[in-house]
Amino acid sequence: MEKRANYTKLDLLNKVFLPSYKGYDPEDVDTYLDKIIEDYDYFNSKIKDLESLIGNLKDENIKLKETIKTIKSRPELNKKVKENDISLTSLDIDYSKNSSLDNLELLHKIDVYEKTLYKHGIDPSKLK
Repeated sequence: MEKRANYTKLDLLNKVFLPSYKGYDPEDVDTYLDKIIEDYDYFNSKIKDLESLIGNLKDENIKLKETIKTIKSRPELNKKVKENDISLTSLDIDYSKNSSLDNLELLHKIDVYEKTLYKHGIDPSKLK
């Protein structure tokens, strides 16, 4: 079962503390809870940004895999790649076995592969 936060933003906003003799100052409690709500907003924003980045990276990864398949399937491109000594097997990454690769490493690899293809006269964006 997935762990969830104990409170939502609305739970914190609507929480009422009953004052008692020698109790807490309601204004201090409200100020504190307002800061917690700001943190929730910040964390939710960060989570959405990261989820968006993950989605974009997954889409880019799919496109690059399609590019590799295209290069391998087109004899004229495959020949040009072999003539220029570009190793396509190094582009095949088994993510299930190599889960230590993080997004930055993958982006770096993508950059290197694209530069190598451009260097050898192949425009990866035009491969379909």
